[in-house]
Amino acid sequence: MTHIGRQVAAALQYAHARGIVHRDIKPANLLFDEHGVVRVADFGLARALAEASWTEPSGTVLGTVRYAAPEQGTATLDGRADLYSLAVVLTEAAVGEVPVVADTALGTLAVRSARGIEPPESLGPLAPVLRMAGRPQPADRFPDAQTMGSALASVARRLPPPEPLQLPGLGDGVEDAEPTRLGRMRDPDEHAAPDDPTLGLDAHPMAITVAEPRRLRTSMVPVVVPSLVGLARSSAADQATSAGLLMRVVERKTADDPSGLIIGQHPAPGDHLGKGASIEVVVSRGPPPVPVPVVAGQSIADATSALQRAGFVVAVVRQNDETVAKDIALGTTPAAAVKVTPETTIKLLVSDGPAPVAVPDVSGKTYDAAAQILTAAKFQPVRRDVFSSTVPVGTTVGSDPAAGTKAPRDSQVAVLVSKGPEMVKVPNTIGMTIDAASQALTAVGLTPDVQNYQAGRHVKAQDPSAGTSVQKGS
Repeated sequence: MTHIGRQVAAALQYAHARGIVHRDIKPANLLFDEHGVVRVADFGLARALAEASWTEPSGTVLGTVRYAAPEQGTATLDGRADLYSLAVVLTEAAVGEVPVVADTALGTLAVRSARGIEPPESLGPLAPVLRMAGRPQPADRFPDAQTMGSALASVARRLPPPEPLQLPGLGDGVEDAEPTRLGRMRDPDEHAAPDDPTLGLDAHPMAITVAEPRRLRTSMVPVVVPSLVGLARSSAADQATSAGLLMRVVERKTADDPSGLIIGQHPAPGDHLGKGASIEVVVSRGPPPVPVPVVAGQSIADATSALQRAGFVVAVVRQNDETVAKDIALGTTPAAAVKVTPETTIKLLVSDGPAPVAVPDVSGKTYDAAAQILTAAKFQPVRRDVFSSTVPVGTTVGSDPAAGTKAPRDSQVAVLVSKGPEMVKVPNTIGMTIDAASQALTAVGLTPDVQNYQAGRHVKAQDPSAGTSVQKGS
């Protein structure tokens, strides 16, 4: 069961990385191919549901809700909803019934919103994995399918192998079914060290010289052949070792399955072999390489879509370019037309526009002179008049952004031109209390200078007089 869960998690990881949430993970959508590998079906429905609503057509809603995450009735979904559904499927496979259900579809979603999946402790290390994936709140579950798949892989390593099946009539007196086998068989093109244990039993191989064929007595206790199809080569070898068997690679074949995945075995899972016998396996070389499409000149969205349709994973890399506009594809690494194995990560090189330019210093210039300097530096000058008590009227105070700051080429830079000091009119404060007069002067930007101060007294006179224009800050 953990083996199946890992395969489904891998399929979901592939889909989620491409922005597809399946929305309907259930036993009916988990199919097995000719190699016994689990295939997740009905992604066409997933796309349709993403554009319409989360339910199936009328009359089959309950069948979907039995495996649905609690948020599927009310919220925008992400991949963690599929992980919840996978936990429901695995729990049902383990205990024989769907967990956390009510009499109606809405009732099921309601109870799942309040209570998570609680698998029995008899499931051992698998129980915490299902419990975490089946929590009501998406934020409390595994963050993604890859993490859940790793957790299931860890569980698979901790679970004991199946007990050997004792068949009536077999015992110590039975002849060895494979009397000429000497030690461990090795893949002919593998260059591992002689004591490499990854292909089978942990025992070292023996070199035996014999003058003629002879029978070697081995234990004839039959062991159940495990399912190796769908596993990575090293994991399959570990499974064979745990079962007391060897693994021998007899063929490598180009296939749609990822490189290094076991896609065939003999004998089939569930058959019996004498302990120490070999399982022959076929290993995928991966899909044939395909050419990288030409995407230069396309938008990011179009270029990404073209690469993904070709079966590649896309990583966007931005770089400055003096001639290509921002957000337009420059090319790829590897380059277009180079043949690469699907699922390879392709770097999509995207223009970030011209490199930023340092703003030149235009202070002390006339506006026209400053504008010419900025235009030569590939900026668009705009005039902005500002008050200045230190720079003469008509002279440039500076710029915005300031001199030395790096700004995008062709962006606007304001030329700050002095219009002299800011002038304000002195308010009339005669008759006010000293405190009120001070506040009135401060409010217009002037500094009160009080003479002969006495608390509670009123202003008798002021200089300059009311209505006089003075420089702000006087």
